[in-house]
Amino acid sequence: NMNHGCTKHYYQIMKVQGGTPKGNALPKQEQNLFDQMIKLHELKEYAKAQKKAEDILAVFPKHAETMAVKSLCLSALKKRDEAYALIKLAIATNITSFTCWHAYGLISQADKDYENARKSYQMALKFDKENMQILRDLAIAQMQLRDFEGACETNRALIQHRPLPQHWLSFAASAYFSRDYNLAFKLIDSYMRTSKNLLPPELNEAFAFQANCLYSAKKYEETLAFLKTNEAKLLDKDYYLKMEYQASFEMKNYDKCKSVCATFLKRNPENFTYYDMLLKANNIDTQKATFSSEEVASITKILEETKKSFPKSSAPLSLLLKYTQGSDFAKTFNEYFKGGSARALPSLFTNVKNLYDDPKKVELIEEVVMKHLESLKTKSTFSDSAEEQDPTVQVWVLLYIAHHFDAKKDYKKALAIIDEAIEHTPTLVESYTAKAKILKHMDDQEKAAETYEIARNLDQADRYLNARASKYLIRNGKIEEAEKMMALFVREVNGELNVHEMQCMWYELELGNAYLKKGDLPSALKMFKYVELHFNTIYDDQFDFHYYALRKGNINAYVDMIHWEDKLYSHKYYGSGAIGLLRCYLGIHELKTKPSKTEEEEKKLVGIEEKAPLEEAYKVAEKAVKHHGNNPEVHKFATPVFIEKQQWSLALKSLLFLKSDKETFLSQADKFLEQNKKSEKKSPPEILAALEEAIAKVKGQSQYHYPSFITCLLYTSPSPRDATLSRMPSSA
Repeated sequence: NMNHGCTKHYYQIMKVQGGTPKGNALPKQEQNLFDQMIKLHELKEYAKAQKKAEDILAVFPKHAETMAVKSLCLSALKKRDEAYALIKLAIATNITSFTCWHAYGLISQADKDYENARKSYQMALKFDKENMQILRDLAIAQMQLRDFEGACETNRALIQHRPLPQHWLSFAASAYFSRDYNLAFKLIDSYMRTSKNLLPPELNEAFAFQANCLYSAKKYEETLAFLKTNEAKLLDKDYYLKMEYQASFEMKNYDKCKSVCATFLKRNPENFTYYDMLLKANNIDTQKATFSSEEVASITKILEETKKSFPKSSAPLSLLLKYTQGSDFAKTFNEYFKGGSARALPSLFTNVKNLYDDPKKVELIEEVVMKHLESLKTKSTFSDSAEEQDPTVQVWVLLYIAHHFDAKKDYKKALAIIDEAIEHTPTLVESYTAKAKILKHMDDQEKAAETYEIARNLDQADRYLNARASKYLIRNGKIEEAEKMMALFVREVNGELNVHEMQCMWYELELGNAYLKKGDLPSALKMFKYVELHFNTIYDDQFDFHYYALRKGNINAYVDMIHWEDKLYSHKYYGSGAIGLLRCYLGIHELKTKPSKTEEEEKKLVGIEEKAPLEEAYKVAEKAVKHHGNNPEVHKFATPVFIEKQQWSLALKSLLFLKSDKETFLSQADKFLEQNKKSEKKSPPEILAALEEAIAKVKGQSQYHYPSFITCLLYTSPSPRDATLSRMPSSA
């Protein structure tokens, strides 16, 4: 409860001073009502507390503190407008009341308006500089807003007044994010010195954070020395080894890095990250697209040695497939394929599908698998072995081959092979799911959904199959059937599946796109809004952890959380949801601005509450472009929004991302020029010149496309026009 801190603190002041603050005292009867109001608020009896406040205000209508507490009650009762109106009146009544300003901050905070909350807390502190509760609330609001320097100063004040363990950790975290790593390190020293009886896990957290501070400050030698000194106290050995590797790597101590990798691989030889670290320690850049023959030889040697050390691990073999070529690749793939098929490995194809970007490797793969299939059919053995195989091996080989031809987009052959696999073993679920996928790629959504339903019925207790079958039904436009299927595993709440409560975003995205396909804008908008709401909720949920995580001493988890939250909106689901929202808002805007609408178009607007869809679209577009700037699909739908809003610079940036799609680019460029011509807010000439140059390049012209260039000149005022004209080649 966000209102709790203010009223609790205020109640403590009442008890200490024996009444309301000096200069604003209440008579005994009203003071008793005030105390009762505070207690009721503490018990979350907001309606009763509000009634007590009204009784006091009936006698003393200008008592600002009572008005402040009443506004907190109204806020808790979701009476937002009334709460804001009352707290502003309370502040106007007594502008020097820290309680009123604090209450205003808490109401803003409950409304997710953290910027206004921060300002309110700062005002409250002007009238009560040593108020611990307000200082804590301010520090949390500053961390939520990523005002790390401000949080440092607030935490410094908290330490001066009350050096609690969580205050030291909060100060250290804010110093770390302010990149004052030396201060953060020293603050942890103070935390350990002043905190009594720290448990080993708490000491581990402290020392791990200090190691991170030294590493972040690029003090690599000191980092290694610190790790060695405190090795016994660092219980998280994975973290210890990771930090040791990173510091050694920066110091170019590659022998030490190799030693660390050897330890890592003994702990888990299936972790691909450890192999990547090992190759980097051998001076091999694993992020490159191509490798020289010398590098391939070096990689092969390292991975072969590792494979001998860990013969049961499949990771070295999988990595060899990535780096080897020609006969070496064929030999390695043969070993991988035979082992996986014999073990009936369902992920046999999934593990190597990244190889299908290389046509030469695809040819070699096909040669290997087809030989084995032929041999299994005739002799029940692999082509290079006399050992008889179990009959089930053949179906897994057929399944892989079906995936193989599907990846090659040879769908007819893939379908024939998967039918053969189903005929061989009619009860294998994976064969039906593979067939459904092939049919989906053939754009036969109806048969794909029917096939997945067969797979689901083979194992009705499998929740994954149920969800995937629902997805295929939605894509086939059978939304009601999909909902009934989802209801088998999801309970209903108020007549609706609780998928929204579960934040089941894939389902909401699929439904949103299905509704868009049907032209049902209200339903589509509702689904995409749910996705946006989930991300906003996840981001806002961090608020409670700014204090809680540090009170529990988990400073490293807290640092990781902040980094993770900062990248939250880069998730692909948010990008997909944002695209859906933009499509909905643009569709609504287009319909609403139509001079005359058909009856069908009028029906599409029924249930649409958005009065200014373009404004909402602009907010979404800005955020989507910020977090998904490399996604052309985002720019495709953000561009018309920026053009309509006359945000010429943003429109140009998004337009330039569309150059690979010539038709879309030229269409949007024409709209840009047309809108600029009609607008009073003209685009700067340099933006028009840049757009014209891009248009010329897309059209395949060497410099300017003159008719369009002249058109640009007509859209600008005389002074910018002259400046633009001077850039035109003299030959024109």
